[in-house]
Amino acid sequence: MAYEAGVAFETDPIFWETGYYSSLRYRRDIHRGWLFLELKPQIEFARDNGFKADLSLALSLEMVFGARALATKQN
Repeated sequence: MAYEAGVAFETDPIFWETGYYSSLRYRRDIHRGWLFLELKPQIEFARDNGFKADLSLALSLEMVFGARALATKQN
């Protein structure tokens, strides 16, 4: 599990913030070290949206292929 927070800036023509964001990432091995599921809910406050909350959720499925990955898991 990982937590992330940040601020986005522009520097041209002046230095000013364009938004803020915060997210939480949860990654889990769902099958023997070669299939992973990741969930990432995020909240963003963008200047273009009047700094109103914009919620999103990303879902990722990752598969690791190759003899090297399989050999590492067998040892």
